[in-house]
Amino acid sequence: MNDQVTLRDKDIAIIGMSGRFSGAEDISTFWSNLAEGLETITTFSEQELRESGVDEESIASSHYIPRRGILGNAEYFDAHFFDITPRDAEIMDPQHRAFLESSWHAFEDAGYVPASYPGKVGVFGGTGAAWHLNKVNSHPSVTQFASGASIVTNNDKDYVTTRVSYKLDLKGPSVNVQTACSTAMVASFLFDQVDASWQREKRFNQDAAHELRTPLAFIKLNAQNALKTENVDEKNHDLAQIEQSIVHSERTIAQLLTLAKIESGLTVDLTRPVDAVSLLRCVIAELVPLALKQGQEIMLDATQDHYLIQGNEIFLNCLFRNLIDNAIRYSGEGANILAEVVSNSDHVKIVISDSGRGMSEEDIERIFERFFRARETQNQVQGVGLGMAIVERVIALHEGTISVWPQDPGLAFIVTLPNQRFGDQVEIVSQ
Repeated sequence: MNDQVTLRDKDIAIIGMSGRFSGAEDISTFWSNLAEGLETITTFSEQELRESGVDEESIASSHYIPRRGILGNAEYFDAHFFDITPRDAEIMDPQHRAFLESSWHAFEDAGYVPASYPGKVGVFGGTGAAWHLNKVNSHPSVTQFASGASIVTNNDKDYVTTRVSYKLDLKGPSVNVQTACSTAMVASFLFDQVDASWQREKRFNQDAAHELRTPLAFIKLNAQNALKTENVDEKNHDLAQIEQSIVHSERTIAQLLTLAKIESGLTVDLTRPVDAVSLLRCVIAELVPLALKQGQEIMLDATQDHYLIQGNEIFLNCLFRNLIDNAIRYSGEGANILAEVVSNSDHVKIVISDSGRGMSEEDIERIFERFFRARETQNQVQGVGLGMAIVERVIALHEGTISVWPQDPGLAFIVTLPNQRFGDQVEIVSQ
């Protein structure tokens, strides 16, 4: 038997568990009942049915099934332990009591004290129908001595998780889920989404701290030098270095924000028709001044004036801009850059190629990694190292593909994106 388990980045470790079930006050007993095949559904006597309010006609009916699952010891709630008044404990829905107790026991099973845990702890859960509320409202002494707010907060489903967060001093999200029999499953799914969001936030903060530390240090150093020196040329040099570092920081932050937006998991409209040729023309026009500084020429080759692709124009603009900007920055002085667009029945193919210095096969394999920069250009080009990571994620978002091919000379990026899928109803007006 192979006991090895392969762990993935998105796997979640269960470090503590608690539960109460019919015939089982804890997880261990529940498992023992399952292993032994014990029946834990309670069968009620006629006397028990009468005491619980069941009418005689139902009791006498052959169609009435006097059985159901019952959580035991619901009346032994330790109100003082949770700093809950006797009156509130009396009117509180037993579901709320059991949920609060089980939450505490889960912490105990994990070996943590809730209030002193240094990180965020979220609560996701739900309850069944608030039948207890009907009994509370029909009891004269309750309505006489308890406020309406107290009755609602101790019984309504909207307060079951927030009470746990408040009583245990938890700092994470508190989400009530109500989807009938699938409540636990949906709550688990929502937790997974929130956990992924936390991981993205943590990664964004780490990336930002990693990439901004160096330019900020350069800014500080050059500012100190500029203040010390009386030489105008040296001062201007230091100020130019500061400006360069600021531009790099701005570019880094913009790229990180774009990457965070793509990876946020938020719904993005990818159904709009976008004219790939027109979009490439706009991007090229904006980047021509940068290419001219390098003595480069950018050309666009498209057999048709318009090729419609389906997607998000903002992200596609970012895709084309990063590919062409990458070619300008890394192909070297005097290189030619060509953007080609062709189409078939299913996809539009965009090829961005250059006649520059190229890249080794080893570097090509890593080109889509965050903050990766080819070794041949690390000391020659001030890049962020996020452009290609964004390109890959935008293409994945649009269900497209990208491949990188070395040329002699240069490099070619081949992108395929889905054709516009809504027929020919979209009218393109040439400007």
